[in-house]
Amino acid sequence: MQSVFDRRRINGPEDSSAPIFADEHQKSLTPDLYKDRHNRSVSDIRPIFLQPGLISQANGSAYIETDRTKIACSVYGPRQSKNTAYNEKASEGPTSEDRSIAVAIQQALLSSVRLEHFPKSTIDIFLVIIEADGIEGCVASGSIAASTALADAGIDMYGLVTSCTAGKISGLIQHKKSFSMFRRM
Repeated sequence: MQSVFDRRRINGPEDSSAPIFADEHQKSLTPDLYKDRHNRSVSDIRPIFLQPGLISQANGSAYIETDRTKIACSVYGPRQSKNTAYNEKASEGPTSEDRSIAVAIQQALLSSVRLEHFPKSTIDIFLVIIEADGIEGCVASGSIAASTALADAGIDMYGLVTSCTAGKISGLIQHKKSFSMFRRM
């Protein structure tokens, strides 16, 4: 009997979908009329797929898929900082092109990493946004993926970061993505 899984590749979620482009998929955003392709309303929690160890060349990595948001994250380091002044904690490196997403994710991660254990060190975190369902979804999913990749790299942390997004539609607050993992210890 032959296995249906290819053991040489990382298997993604069984019900993954192809990227949807904005002009192909226009919907009404009223809570009564909005249903996605899985017949869920905006108040229902979206499916979450999280896989650590995706990129073998990185010290740590993770892939997250939350409905129409797909992000791959890789962590390199800690490594010795070059051309930087001495800092008793790990130093902050340059951010990505979209500064608002990078700053929000950095702020989410700063309190969870034990920076005092990495003096004169740099930890590089790279996010590849494969598909985005809004900036808020990228921040929430990217924070979870980055936290998981840091843990996969063996970086000392107080705990994993949790994140969620919400929006106000027709006067009602609707959660879009909700993550429930580990609390800070």
